[in-house]
Amino acid sequence: MNDFARPTVVVVGAGAMGSLFGGLLTEGGIDVTLVDIWREHVDAINENGLRMVGHGGDRIIPARATTDPSTIGGADVVFFQCKATCNADAAASVKHLFDNGRAVAVSFQNGLGNEEEIGSILVDGRIIGLYLIQKLRCRQLEMFI
Repeated sequence: MNDFARPTVVVVGAGAMGSLFGGLLTEGGIDVTLVDIWREHVDAINENGLRMVGHGGDRIIPARATTDPSTIGGADVVFFQCKATCNADAAASVKHLFDNGRAVAVSFQNGLGNEEEIGSILVDGRIIGLYLIQKLRCRQLEMFI
């Protein structure tokens, strides 16, 4: 955590969309940690980075990931990009990140009711929902396993 000059971001759910946005934020200079329950995927991210094909050129983006959110010291923003069916467990696993009194949760997920469910577990009033309408030109995002 800091003064928002370089925010600390946690992305819960390191699937295609979580990895894409986490990788792009990392590339932009943001301190990002990806969280996922799939150990082999997390190990591959830590060892090999995220391979981005397109969307600014083919490249490997070094990234940091964990299966254990309790190892994360703090966050300014927590993006939820996991499946909605995982919201309760995901929110409970990162609840400690909101102890600083200023972290904000952002639901960037498909479906309705995500903000309400996550907010009921975390903190009321510090969660927003987003949706994206964009033509994305990323041809491929590979996960090395």
